[in-house]
Amino acid sequence: MSDTHGSNDEFDVLSHLLDTMGVEGSSSQIARRAEGAPVPMSYSQELLWLLDRATPGMIAYNLPLVRRLRGKLDVDALERALTLLATRHESLRARFAEVDGTPRLVIDAPAPVTLRRLTASDEADAQRIARERGRTPFDLAHEHLFRPSLIALANDDNILLLESHHIVLDGWSLAIVFRELSAAYDAFRAGKEPALSPITAGFGDFAIWQREHLGGERMATLVEFWREQLAGATEPLGLPTDFARTSVPTFAGGSEVLVLPEALTRDLQAFAKRNEATPYMVLLAAYATVLSRYTGRENVLIGSGSAGRTLETETIVGYLNNTLVQRANFAGDPTLTELVGR
Repeated sequence: MSDTHGSNDEFDVLSHLLDTMGVEGSSSQIARRAEGAPVPMSYSQELLWLLDRATPGMIAYNLPLVRRLRGKLDVDALERALTLLATRHESLRARFAEVDGTPRLVIDAPAPVTLRRLTASDEADAQRIARERGRTPFDLAHEHLFRPSLIALANDDNILLLESHHIVLDGWSLAIVFRELSAAYDAFRAGKEPALSPITAGFGDFAIWQREHLGGERMATLVEFWREQLAGATEPLGLPTDFARTSVPTFAGGSEVLVLPEALTRDLQAFAKRNEATPYMVLLAAYATVLSRYTGRENVLIGSGSAGRTLETETIVGYLNNTLVQRANFAGDPTLTELVGR
């Protein structure tokens, strides 16, 4: 779920729909684990861990985040705020290692967080430092995967650099981190104790719950569901590129930003409304159409990131992202309206 304001009624409806499809709803409450209990990786974490093992030194999942801090900075208050966050959220002091041959999530005891202090000669130098830090690989087994640094340009001009690995943080978590960091810093700077909401469950509790909840017969049922949904459509699309695909992914790429004209945006929204769809569904159908025309494929599978959150997990800091597969079926050469309906 990507809406932080979803109601209990909405989750009840979702649970009913899952039950109707024969897929059990996730109504179990996440309980605190026993002290000293071994903590497994979540399924999403295990995937990133395997990718890291297969490609040592990979930086594709580094998450360098930069915030400009102008004005007088209370470094002590900032470090206290970072320490509080690492104490509250165990993902910020987690490592990943094999214990007795089994990959585990290793959560270290809380400890003071010290900012790495760096100095830049000018703006360009600060950008260079931030880029170099952002390209520094993480050692998943031997270091915490949340590295805060402070780049000083002047006494009243600093850059806060929060380096993390995606295996411990996702976009949803980053919003929590920045919100709590800001509140804690303001409180400490004012000589007060931060008033943050209590933590009801940590990421380790979620990981244990997930393994228990999705194990055995339930996992077999879910796997069979997806095998039926994706039957006969799992081969790579094979886009006609001007270079050969490498055997080992390089993760080299770029991004292109396109701003749609206001009139086109209005037309898109009106088309979606007429077809009882969302603009996302319309754009997804258009994207799938382009891929189908380039490849000649009747079935197009598109992976879409999901926050993977419910009411129980919306306050947990960690990597809960999941990739959902969406299938576009072009059998019978459908119109765009027909495809959106499918």
